Amino acid sequence: MGSLRLTVTTTPHATLGHDDVVVEPSFAAQREALSSRAAHGRGAALAGQPLETLRRDTRSALGLPTDRPLILAGHQAGIWHAGILAKWLLADRLAKATGGTALQLVVDQDVNDAGAIAYPALKDGSLTTALLPATPARRGGPTGLQPPIDLGAPTVAPVAEAAEGVEAIRAAMRAERGAPNLAAQTAAATMKLLGDRVAPMPTIAATSLLSTPVGQALLDEMRRHPARCAEAYNRALAADPHLARPLADGELPLWRIEAGNGARARVRADETGDTRSLAPRAFLMTALVRLAACDLFIHGTGGGRYERVTEAWIREWLGVELAPMSVATATLRLPLARYLSDTKALTRTELQRLRWDPDAGPSARGPSERKAGLLAAIAAAPRRSRARRDAYVALTKFVRERRDALAPALASAEALVASSRAAAAAQLVTTSRTWPWPLHAPAALDELARRVSAS
Repeated sequence: MGSLRLTVTTTPHATLGHDDVVVEPSFAAQREALSSRAAHGRGAALAGQPLETLRRDTRSALGLPTDRPLILAGHQAGIWHAGILAKWLLADRLAKATGGTALQLVVDQDVNDAGAIAYPALKDGSLTTALLPATPARRGGPTGLQPPIDLGAPTVAPVAEAAEGVEAIRAAMRAERGAPNLAAQTAAATMKLLGDRVAPMPTIAATSLLSTPVGQALLDEMRRHPARCAEAYNRALAADPHLARPLADGELPLWRIEAGNGARARVRADETGDTRSLAPRAFLMTALVRLAACDLFIHGTGGGRYERVTEAWIREWLGVELAPMSVATATLRLPLARYLSDTKALTRTELQRLRWDPDAGPSARGPSERKAGLLAAIAAAPRRSRARRDAYVALTKFVRERRDALAPALASAEALVASSRAAAAAQLVTTSRTWPWPLHAPAALDELARRVSAS
């Protein structure tokens, strides 16, 4: 099966039109591909071992079922936006349609700020973005080594549309305060927030993958033939070189994570002895799960580009095909337009135009009649002539006198520029699609789930 693409788009008021969902191929095609999963990898070998055996043993080691399709959605740790939620909804619906199990992969070797929970608020009457206070403060290193956090009360009150969601996030994170780390806390809180919208999803931590049978098999293969692994990696990456940096001579696609300070270091082929401190980098991580831990991997739009490189790398290096991939995303915006001001906006460029030609007005397409005449006199006079200098003096005098005469209007314009900056910032807040998904109204989320199911 080729790559699948699911796109769910909503209007700013969280309603969905008839043409907002695109699935390529259809939901039915994904379901059919999962029903034929038994044929995938049959007879293939990986590092001298039957791939079917590695797949079964890896799933058992991760505590996953071995008798049904597994659909995996993954992302960095955090309480993410509705575009990521679409992946979880799709995984759940496909699992229910095929008698399978949906899983979540938490990318706990990443260094993103999983405790940064943004919400819309009003400050000095303008719509802005605020963050929930989090303790303890974030320290360096991957989310899998960050301690669980408490989310404090908002220091700036959220707008009414987001207030209930903000408190739901705080409560879910507080309930999972006993998790072993921040990544596990956010993954468990996500399941709590999802409630009965999806069936409970087992969680796979990315840092656990190298200790599985398939992880050990790939590590052994890297150790035996590091140059072959790296050369195939770099050739695959050359097809989309902006995605990542190529591997240096002797380097492997691994991180070494220091337990004390959480620092991540790149790993050379002769530095792979202590497996406990190693973690897969992005391409290797998804290769591992698509080789053995799932029968369909659901990615976002950006991740879809990564997966094409991963597929080419594994195909050349190991001679096997990965489990199919689909791509899902959504755009859901909060209904915040009522907070926008109707005041006329003025840009700094328009203000500058007004200062240098007060009679023309900020939106004029050319100079005022008087300034046009003065400019023409300058242009007509010979260079370095007294006439040219006199014409220039006349122009500066005109501008100065008109500024003095229109000083109150110019002062108002300067104030309008300042308020216009706030209005422009507020406009960005209203159009953002990256708010944590629990901030959206339940009805909007239910409609999104329904449309994903019907795709």
